[in-house]
Amino acid sequence: MPVNHVMPDLLDRRKSDLEAQLESLPRELKHWEDLTNETSFEKHHSQVAALAGQMRELNDKVKKTWNEASDFVAIQKAQRDCQSLQSAWNYFREKLLMRFDQRIGGHVRAADAYAWACYEPVLVDRRKANPSEPFREPPLVAFDTELSPWAQSPRRKGASRGDATSEATGSLGDQTLLAEMPIAVLGVPWSTAEFLPNVAALAHETGHVVESDFALADTLETALANATDGSTLSDGWSHYWRKEVFADLFACYAAGPSFVWTLTDSIPDSPATVKIKRRPSEVSGSAQWGKYPPATLRVLMNLYALRTLGYSDAASEIEKYWKNDYPDHAMSDFEDDVKLVVPAVYEAAKLPAALDYSKLTSEYSRVYRTAVSQDSDLDLAELYNPRTLVAVASAVRRKPPPGIDQNVLWARLRKHIVLSRPPGVLAGQRERAGAPARLRTEQIADLLFRDNDYDEDDE
Repeated sequence: MPVNHVMPDLLDRRKSDLEAQLESLPRELKHWEDLTNETSFEKHHSQVAALAGQMRELNDKVKKTWNEASDFVAIQKAQRDCQSLQSAWNYFREKLLMRFDQRIGGHVRAADAYAWACYEPVLVDRRKANPSEPFREPPLVAFDTELSPWAQSPRRKGASRGDATSEATGSLGDQTLLAEMPIAVLGVPWSTAEFLPNVAALAHETGHVVESDFALADTLETALANATDGSTLSDGWSHYWRKEVFADLFACYAAGPSFVWTLTDSIPDSPATVKIKRRPSEVSGSAQWGKYPPATLRVLMNLYALRTLGYSDAASEIEKYWKNDYPDHAMSDFEDDVKLVVPAVYEAAKLPAALDYSKLTSEYSRVYRTAVSQDSDLDLAELYNPRTLVAVASAVRRKPPPGIDQNVLWARLRKHIVLSRPPGVLAGQRERAGAPARLRTEQIADLLFRDNDYDEDDE
């Protein structure tokens, strides 16, 4: 008899706790939506709106599945689902919170602006061509413990670092959950905090997001397969390396030489490795292609792109710099492939003229003269493109002008990127700010909640 008195109270308490959990997340999401209506955080309005819409859908699914059952096992399952949902939201929450730190926030906000400057022209162009298409929100940049920048984009499954997914999914160890989320995340190494020239690497990572968000993969693969049909590396260019090839060439188009300088300083292979490394290699009787073209072949592809885009002098300077340390490579027989690959990608991708970095040449010259000739900040009334300011930072790093403190100059340029952004939500998203996100609730729920069936033996 005493048990009959205790059990209803226990179930009532568990139900009450679960109801509180189900109410907690929507309240916090409302707080973030209110926050992004304030000027200091408005650039993340559409991102938060998209994430909040997705999280509410998932929260409602947990509530509907539970259906207020007075059953211990059903309550425990719903509580675990709530915790998994909180873990997924926390992946984004932590990255949004970085913006509030005065020192870290300044750099990550500048990185946000740079990624947006690479992404917006494509978004605007695709929206004009497809006005009814519910395009995704711009990517979110965050610091990460990886040694290199990375991108995790919707539909770009398996492309991010595993650590990012495990943080977001708790018990899930695969890389598919983040691929279904409403926005992409770009990771920046903590080691590059406040090192403005390296922000140029985000042009490459944004290229991954562009390929995914605007469904370019099949078009690019077909174009590359056709262009390189006569090469024994055709499968590499068109399939195994396609993602990285496009991201590199996108970055050349959007950032010009500043990206390629960053690339040549970041490729990890040693000269001894480059001298003998061939692709594909044979391992246990199967061809191994890797994710990237071999290092020097990759650099030569980017240099050919720079020359195609009108940066011949810069390309020659970078080539001399690279070959000083990497005079020999094992893939020299395939150097002419790059003359097939580069035009095939640009013709297939049809990148908009507004993204072409060469259109910023006069702005670059003006910013460089102003930035290196005075110790004061740039005039905030001048709305310079973040791609221009990062390119100036890269040039100063490569050839420091006399009497210039690079760190001080980079801080001034970074400050200008952040403070000179025009008021309002992101321009390309203005007409859709707060609009419902394209939701993938069932797919995410299947991944997020699949291991949460309650079993007392787990305790």
